[in-house]
Amino acid sequence: MTQSSPLAPSDPNEKLIYKRLEEKTGVHIDFTNFTSDSFTEKRNLAVANGDLPNAILDAGYSDHDLLNLGQDGTIIPLEDSAGVWLAAGS
Repeated sequence: MTQSSPLAPSDPNEKLIYKRLEEKTGVHIDFTNFTSDSFTEKRNLAVANGDLPNAILDAGYSDHDLLNLGQDGTIIPLEDSAGVWLAAGS
């Protein structure tokens, strides 16, 4: 889940950076993208419903929000898993 300006491509995979990342890693990301004017509402609904994506980019959370989400287990640290992903991309 990510957000973008209404003027940006509606599919983040059309952005050069994501095209290059996919070419380099061989990993395709299936984005759910919302324009910045509706993103906060869509993000909050997904969290409230428990319908969470694997990742939320540019989430717009405050430090206080992140602390609360971490304490209640909604978000988890990825340090222990990062090595697996990095090894797979080598």
